Amino acid sequence: MIILRRLTAALVVAVAISACSAVDFSGQVLSSGLNPQANGFAFPNFGSSASPEVFDEADIVEMFGASGCLDGIADPCVLTAEAAAWARMVNESRTSGHCEGLVVQAATRFSQGLTPLTGELANDSDVTNAVIRAFATQFLPEAQRETAKWAGRSLRDVVNELAKSLESGDESYSLGLYSESGGHAVLPYEVQFFNNDLVQIRVYDSNWPGQVRVVDVDFRVGQWRFSFAGVDPANDPCAWTGGDGDMDLTPLSARLDATCPFCADKARTKSSMLLIRSTTRNWAITTSKGTYSPSDPTPLAGVVVRPLRAADCSNVVVNPEYLVSAESEEVEISLPDPASVFVVNDTSVVELVTDTGAEETVTVSPRKVASKDKKLKVTVTSGDLAVEVKESTPTIEIAEETLQVIVPDEQGVETVVEVTQEVRQVEVVGGGSGAPEVKEVALNSVQPQTPAVLAASETKPELPPVPERITVGIAVSATTTSVAESTTTSSTVVAAPTTSTVAATSTTTTTVGASTTAAPVRVTTTVPRSTTSSSTTSSTTSTTTSTTTTTVPPPTTTTTTTTTTTTTTVPPTTTTTTTTTTTTTTTTTTTTTTTTTTTTEPWVEGTWAYNENPPSCSYNGGPCGWYRSSARGTYYLGPPGP
Repeated sequence: MIILRRLTAALVVAVAISACSAVDFSGQVLSSGLNPQANGFAFPNFGSSASPEVFDEADIVEMFGASGCLDGIADPCVLTAEAAAWARMVNESRTSGHCEGLVVQAATRFSQGLTPLTGELANDSDVTNAVIRAFATQFLPEAQRETAKWAGRSLRDVVNELAKSLESGDESYSLGLYSESGGHAVLPYEVQFFNNDLVQIRVYDSNWPGQVRVVDVDFRVGQWRFSFAGVDPANDPCAWTGGDGDMDLTPLSARLDATCPFCADKARTKSSMLLIRSTTRNWAITTSKGTYSPSDPTPLAGVVVRPLRAADCSNVVVNPEYLVSAESEEVEISLPDPASVFVVNDTSVVELVTDTGAEETVTVSPRKVASKDKKLKVTVTSGDLAVEVKESTPTIEIAEETLQVIVPDEQGVETVVEVTQEVRQVEVVGGGSGAPEVKEVALNSVQPQTPAVLAASETKPELPPVPERITVGIAVSATTTSVAESTTTSSTVVAAPTTSTVAATSTTTTTVGASTTAAPVRVTTTVPRSTTSSSTTSSTTSTTTSTTTTTVPPPTTTTTTTTTTTTTTVPPTTTTTTTTTTTTTTTTTTTTTTTTTTTTEPWVEGTWAYNENPPSCSYNGGPCGWYRSSARGTYYLGPPGP
């Protein structure tokens, strides 16, 4: 399987082409020669739950050598805490799909002329791991910079650059498309200029294996149109549309020339990259330039925000995911709803998790992380040093050889925990009414600890079933019609940090021996902090009404409530009392059956099954077929017609 860091030199040469120069491609068709059926994958895009493979030690070694392994030993590789945190970020972002990885792998294999053809590859573990590694390249700093650069260019600049790359063959680009409904990566392989204003871009779309999918561009109105979920793209009422800032490019060369973002010799970027997953769009980030939130997406210079997940055509987004590039070392983050966040900067990888939402903010910079809310679990990794803090409001100071954790209790008495090379990975719990519990733990797992409420399905809910996407091929003919006008919200935005000053306090330090504590702990008595803070939390409640018609017996619902009470003394002695209450509720379902007789469509309801390899289907145990519904404008699976 192709290894990204071992591509031939001819593919990693970046050619600087000015997209602003005057060009005239009118009447031309520019093509790379790629065929989506032969050179795209035969299986569709899939989420992480559809495959047992994960991004792990072997993938880190494959991409970066032994630099991410403890003591530089690759066999066997024990990941450093920071490398493991980066791997957790990759695995967290894979929940909803791998379109970026499928596109990058297809482009790489086509550029190198590898055999067998991509379309002949089965989705086995080797192929899946290669796709996951290609997917991970979008988080590399060089790829992030290039994507952010093209996010700020005009629609005409982006299309002209794409046309030039196809004409010269010097570079291969992935194309990012963004709308109010979400974001998606595709592989452009042909651009047809009907004239200077009307353009059609043909793309390999991993959601639609072997099919021709297109992006129509109309420079007269400054818009593009793309059918993300339509079986019939030309007649898709829910097609995405966008304008300047809603289409970007990422060159393959930027991914291949990239440096390791967590190794000791990593480049200093003086910026922050965030992966944010939340149940709502109410989160916000603040830098020195201002504040940004997708709930009120006013663009601000210095921050580029891109959605990683799409919604259905009703614009209802399930577990939105965002990738944020901020030209700022310090960011303040507000998470009023359940969320999981990764922050990557020049010194560390920081993880923030809340199951319920946090009322107060957390500030992250290369030298310090300060959380004001006990509902937020904070994990900081730097090199092989790591600390995870729960049920507290810590300040974590990051130095080259140590992590210093300051945990205040309710009376303002602070406990200072130092994480050093002697004790590298530590968990700190509590600190409410006394000293926190401190113990040595392993914090180098690649598996993310995602809140259950953020669990995603393995396919995007707005896409038709896999059989419709694989077996129903609709030819897309060239058209010169303009893109219909629509309202578009730009997804290029920025966000500013709020600086808080706390008066210095005199301290008296006493060393405390803790027989059950793995890391050295000292209790520092201070004057309680006199800091006043205010926060405004905005929440949105959505009510969804669903009507279901069914013929199955009423279901039985069982609700289990578990209450746990923990009492801690010093030295730590923990007593746990667990009470379990089980309530059984019987729900009555009303059944409504409606029968409609028609002679124009052979479609009827029934039980059907589909097998991808070899492609076949059955209907109520017998043969089946695909039918075009003129009334509904889509394809349906049903019994053999007359």
